[in-house]
Amino acid sequence: MQGTEQKITTSYSSFEMVRKEGYLYVDKTAYLYRLVTGADMYFLSRPRRFGKTLTVSTLEAIFQGKRELFKGLAIDSLDYDWKTYPIIHIDFTNCWKKTADALDGWLKDRLEEVADSYGVGPLDMAKTSDDLFAKLILLLSKKDKVVVLVDEYDKVVSDNALAENVGELRDTLRGFYQVIKAKGGCSVSCS
Repeated sequence: MQGTEQKITTSYSSFEMVRKEGYLYVDKTAYLYRLVTGADMYFLSRPRRFGKTLTVSTLEAIFQGKRELFKGLAIDSLDYDWKTYPIIHIDFTNCWKKTADALDGWLKDRLEEVADSYGVGPLDMAKTSDDLFAKLILLLSKKDKVVVLVDEYDKVVSDNALAENVGELRDTLRGFYQVIKAKGGCSVSCS
């Protein structure tokens, strides 16, 4: 069958890039539709190199209301409202922090970037990352239901598993993730 071949990539984990560049995409959007119209909170955990980052990117495009990227996919024909939601997307892929203070600072910088992008900043950077996270969710919830997407949620602990201070890093992340648990009304995906 000539002309029906599609490019395959293992380099891109951005849904938007995969779709715009014409790479093969195995349509999982019917499942994602059930996910985004179902319960308020999900935790997705799969083996390495199993498409978690692409899934998070796809969810982000859904919550950004980018329907044009989904033309021809299952979700496009389903009853989804394509509304745009405020999104807090934290990706730990490039977080190489080795101390709790450095990790807290890195998290605060990411939250400040999100706050600025939605015009609700600046945040009080003297506070801890978990306090800023709770405040940011509160500020964004005035706009609409807040979506929280976390990618590589355990990378910092995994990278520092043998370090003496791994417990401090874990405690910083525990406080940060506790905000999500306390704010159960937001949609959450962690990979």
